[in-house]
Amino acid sequence: MFDKQGKENSRWAQRSNLLEITDTVQGVDATAVASCMKRNKDAVRASIDDDIKASETNGIRGTPAFIIVDRKSTKAGKLVGAQPYSLFKKAFKKVDNA
Repeated sequence: MFDKQGKENSRWAQRSNLLEITDTVQGVDATAVASCMKRNKDAVRASIDDDIKASETNGIRGTPAFIIVDRKSTKAGKLVGAQPYSLFKKAFKKVDNA
């Protein structure tokens, strides 16, 4: 599927495009994919809505986004957007030392 999706922002994930692409991927049953999409539509929508609420609650306004949590101390930090390794390392140290 990844190789078939085309250029960035090509709308490959729209239902009609996704099913058309799926039909060209060897070993993937496009009918089963369509059935799965129909059967799980409400659950997927609810999951997306939950993710949107969680991102709003945490002040996340972009992708990718990462929340880094020290489960022992419950201290947390976040990174939003594509970031270099050095900022991840700094964020982990900051949470670890909090």
